[in-house]
Amino acid sequence: MKTPAQKQLALTIAIVFVLMLIAGCEEQNKNQPQTNVDVKQARLLVSENIQLQKQLTQSQDELKKSVAETAKYSDELAKCNADIAAQQKMLEEGKKQLNDIAQAEMEKELNEKVNSVLTVIMDENVSLSQENEKLKEQINKLTKELEEAKKKQLPDKPVPLK
Repeated sequence: MKTPAQKQLALTIAIVFVLMLIAGCEEQNKNQPQTNVDVKQARLLVSENIQLQKQLTQSQDELKKSVAETAKYSDELAKCNADIAAQQKMLEEGKKQLNDIAQAEMEKELNEKVNSVLTVIMDENVSLSQENEKLKEQINKLTKELEEAKKKQLPDKPVPLK
């Protein structure tokens, strides 16, 4: 299928060809006396020329409309491309924010877990320290009791050796 530009070019070439024929015929007619047939042919050519000029004008109008539509669609395409670029940028920013939020949430969870483990360890440490103190007191108490028991079992006088 031919585009309007190709149609217009073909029409323009045809018109130029017809005009050249007319010009050639007119020059030939100047040298020869005019007859009824020549006048009829000239009128026919003039009529055909007028028709071709109308077609040329129509083709030019169609071409102008096509150019205007193409410009309109080009503008719309440029707007769409700009919208797509803006949406791509927003998508990238959203991904970055999502990654930042996920990272912050992971750090928060990690801190909470570490804090809970530290709390358990600290509580256990306090408990063990208290138990350690109790055991030290018991050891001291038992040591004193053992010393007292040894003192009671030992006689006041030394036993002679035999």
